Amino acid sequence: MLKVTFTDTPTEQKWILQGRLTDPWVSELWTSWTNARDARQGRRCVVDLNDVTFIDQNGETVLLAMMAEDVRFVASGVSTKYLLSDLRSKNKNRLRKCMKYLHLVVLGFALLQIASVYACGFLSG
Repeated sequence: MLKVTFTDTPTEQKWILQGRLTDPWVSELWTSWTNARDARQGRRCVVDLNDVTFIDQNGETVLLAMMAEDVRFVASGVSTKYLLSDLRSKNKNRLRKCMKYLHLVVLGFALLQIASVYACGFLSG
């Protein structure tokens, strides 16, 4: 079971998770998270994982998605801290891969532009 509590202050939104971060509760957490996204209104978000006892792969996926939204995590357990560190590394690697592919896409579009300009000049001349 997973208990989710969140509080709003003028400067931050704080989420306190207690229990097991596994299915089916991961799905409910994700639904609550996405519904509360608009309510954050640019405020900092803190997720307290101190009382989380287990995190499965789906839980890791949700934490990774939260990281992408610049969440600050609070954790005291050694395994949870290690997991967060590992997820941060995965997040950085994912960003690097996305940037690599973005560069390739931009390069591809640039080459298409050059080819179309060349083709237009060749066809008209």
